[in-house]
Order: sequence, then structure tokens, then C-alpha cells
Amino acid sequence: MLNPIRNIVVPTDFSASARAAMARAAVLARPDGAAIHLVHAISVPKLFVPYEVSVPGAVWEAVQQAAEERLEEARKNLEADGIASVTGSVVDVSDVTKAIREAVDANHADLVVMGTQGQGKVRKAFFGSTAADAVRSIYCPVIVVKEPAKAAAEAIRRILVAVDSSADSDRAVDAATALAGRLDAAVDLVHAIEMPRAFLPSVYASALGVEIEQRMRDCGSELLEGAKRQVADGGLVATLHGRPGQPPEVIAEVAKEIGCQLIVMGTRGNTGVSRLLIGSVAERTLRAAPCSVMTVTSKLPRDPD
Repeated sequence: MLNPIRNIVVPTDFSASARAAMARAAVLARPDGAAIHLVHAISVPKLFVPYEVSVPGAVWEAVQQAAEERLEEARKNLEADGIASVTGSVVDVSDVTKAIREAVDANHADLVVMGTQGQGKVRKAFFGSTAADAVRSIYCPVIVVKEPAKAAAEAIRRILVAVDSSADSDRAVDAATALAGRLDAAVDLVHAIEMPRAFLPSVYASALGVEIEQRMRDCGSELLEGAKRQVADGGLVATLHGRPGQPPEVIAEVAKEIGCQLIVMGTRGNTGVSRLLIGSVAERTLRAAPCSVMTVTSKLPRDPD
């Protein structure tokens, strides 16, 4: 439910993208006085395979010291930005996602806020690795920040929630409603009416095709109205958006039209297959979205896929 937020984990590699994540985390921490926990994973290999050439101990210590100094600088910057409790840890692990998971467990995190790309990496490579892995395997909500630091430091005034019939969607609506209430933000709900790909124009124009399309639109309207009632239970009023198309494209299109600062969506759709969805709807939405994206799951840490 994200109500309240007490602990936020922010992975950082000291890149511009990471600075944007810290700026967004500060915005989210202020309403509840949440603590921010910075984590930096040193990924320089100690052993260069296949040459079996190891990094000298003095060099490795210098790398660690430099990382700790930069982390301390980032910590002080957040404190100067009004965050009362900021911690930082440098971990020696090549698996960044594992480092994030361990930080989530150690700090009982309610939220992870991370950038879209790392130092010297192209966005596509990052989405295929750390961001997607984090969304797959971390069971508290994860916000992937796409804006530059200046925009990420601005208030969140409008939140768009992607709605379908899954349990993750229900939890996403609840989480977005709680967050919007604390941030004094408006809530918009969007549902993409995804017609079967086998719907050929000749069938689509037939009486049967028209009837099927109308039934799907009616189902979509019912889903949106149900989500609207969920938002109303939280004391807020939602604006509804239902339109045909593929979910990632529809979500991104509506987000651009309304100028929202955050998209909230579940990690698993109607199929219930998390990895399949991450490979399609969630990751494609992360790529297409014009703003930050928060993913929410109803799955428990030990639930099977």
C-alpha cells in the first residue's frame, strides 16, 4: 500500500541517472520523513578471466575508498536537501540486483528508486539487465526514474495507473491512491483495450466483430469503474481513460497527453506469468514512458511464478 513510506533504497553508480533517482527519492521521502539508504556496488572484477590477472590489493582499496568518498558526498547532499536520515553502504558484489535485494531486506525498504541507465551504458543495455532484473525480483515497489535530476526534483502532481483484471493491478491502484493522497496529486486510470491480433479487418467489420469489440470495451469500462471506486475509497477522484491499442503504447500516449510525472503499474498482468510480462508489457512501458514508472507486485518473495 505504500502507506506510510519509512525506508527508501536508492542504488547509485554516481551517474546523472543515479542523481535523478536521488532527487526523486527525496521528493518521496519528505511527506513521511522517510530514511534514504544509498547503496553502491563495486563491480570491478578482482580477477580478470581468462588471464587470471588479479587486481592489486592497494588498487582495490583505493577503489573502495573513492567509492566511499563519493557516497558520503551524495549522502551529505541529500541531508542538505532536507532528508534527516541518510545512510550509505559500499558493497563488494558483481551482481547489482543482488546488492539491491540485500539492501531492501537489511533496511526493511518500502520502496526502491533507481535510474534508467548506468555510467557509460546505453539505455537498452540497462533495461535488458539491472532495471528489468530489479522489477522481476524485488517485491517492494520499484520506481525507475527517466527524467533528468532537475525534473525529478519537482513535485509529483499527476499519477497515471495502468488498470487490468490482475491482482497486481488492484495493488497498483491502492498504492497509487495512497501515494497521491500524501503528495496531493491527481489520479488518472488507463485501460488499453487490446484486440486479438487475429482480428482481421474482414472479421472486424462484421456484425460478430463489432459485437466482440463492444463487449471488450464494456469489460474495459467495468474495470476502470471498479478501479475508480477503489480510488474513491481512498478519498480521491480519478479521471478515466479507455482506448484501443497495445498497453505500452496506450499507457505512454496517455501519459504524454496528461503530463503526468509518474506511471504506476503491476508487474504481472492477466496471464500471471511475471517473466513473460516483464519481457513485454512492463519493459516496453519502461522504454516508451515519458516519465518515471513505478511497478507494484502482489506476489510474495517466495511465491512461485
